[in-house]
Parts: sequence; C-alpha cells; structure tokens
Amino acid sequence: MKKLFLCLLIPLVSFANPIPLGHPNKGRLEFGRNLSRLIKENSEILRSVSPIEFQYGTSQMAAALLEIGTWGSALQRVPVWIGDISKKQGRKLAQHLTHQRGLDADIAYLVHVPKMTGHRFNKFHNRFTEQFGLQGKLGENFDLEANYQLLGHIVAELEVTSVYVGCGIYDALETHDKKQTVSIMKNIFAQKGHEDHFHLRLKCPQGVPQCSNNWWTDPSKTHKKKKKHSASASEKYRDC
Repeated sequence: MKKLFLCLLIPLVSFANPIPLGHPNKGRLEFGRNLSRLIKENSEILRSVSPIEFQYGTSQMAAALLEIGTWGSALQRVPVWIGDISKKQGRKLAQHLTHQRGLDADIAYLVHVPKMTGHRFNKFHNRFTEQFGLQGKLGENFDLEANYQLLGHIVAELEVTSVYVGCGIYDALETHDKKQTVSIMKNIFAQKGHEDHFHLRLKCPQGVPQCSNNWWTDPSKTHKKKKKHSASASEKYRDC
C-alpha cells in the first residue's frame, strides 16, 4: 500500500505549479520549471545563452518568454537570446543581486547582425556578445527602433515591476520616447551593468502572499557603491 501511495504522489509533485517566495534579493523558488527545455522547444523564436541549471522559472516567466520571443522574432526575424533566470530552487545565483525566485530574466538586446563570440562567464553565466551605450555611443549594431518596440510591448502587455537597461541605452530610448505620442518609460530604469542585456522583472503572481514585489534589503546596503533603490517621488531611480 505504501508503494502505491508513493507512485501516486510522485506525479503530483512533478507537475506542481512553480511558486516564487520572498523578495527579489531574498527569495527562493519551489517546483521551479525547466525553461531551458521550453526555449529549446521554441528554437525558432528563442535561444538559450545560459546553462540549463540557471534557467528555471515560474509559469508566468514561461508565458512571458514566449510572448517576448514572438514579438522579437516578428521585429527581427531571429530568435531572442535568453540568459540567466534562476536556479531550480532559487536563492543566490552567481553575482546577481536578484534572480532568486524565477521572476527575473536577462535578455539580449535586438541587433542588426548577431555576433557569435564573447561571454561573461567570469561573473555570471550569460553568453551575451556585445555591449552598447558605452562612452555615450550606442553602436551601429544596436537596433534602437526594434528594441524600443519590444520594450514597449513588454511594459504594456506583461505584468512587470521593472525593466533595467544600460545607462547609455536608457538615454537613447528616452530621447526616442520623447518623439512618441505615448511614453513607454515609466517602468524602464537606467542601471549600469546592463550594456549587453536588459533585465526583466515580473510581478508576483496573484494568490501568493509569501511573494513580495518589495526589496528585502536596499541594494545600497549590500553593495556600497549602489545608490538607494527607492528614489524620491520627484526623482526616478537611476544607477549610473
């Protein structure tokens, strides 16, 4: 009878819905979903550039990646590159401050010509290839219009708390945004270290009170060089 009970229990655990718990920089992930498999199954729109063990996430993230892959591929006709997400059980991942609950993902910018060399394995695991917006120069390979449209879709149609982009990239997006009738910049923030990818953070799913969209500790207390995360009402957060 005990063996029968175990046989019935295993499938239930295997198909349990992923649960993000805690805060962005102090959290964990229960029943993490293998998103590397999802990316591989949708190789026409998505491409993995991070090891399998660092690409676990929630059902919300799975749906978001499929949407982003669809939008990005329609804009560029090439797969969108997906980097680090979370470990299977969440918690600390490499030198990332977050990526602890399956609600954060690093995603490459859209470019005119994809380049296949270079990586940042020494600090993270992302195999992103190019940096943009350094020394006030965006770079000819950066597709400003396509990235603007992609980020516009993300902040308008996905449940996001924030998107972080490189400082020079933010300035270029902001300049482009001022020419539009409707701004997309409310949930997009400038933060150094995001010159070769943007960082997507999704909101906690409804019905999970143990998951918080607020910080457990302020980044400035963890990294002395970082500015306080919560800017004043009249000043948008910017870490450059």
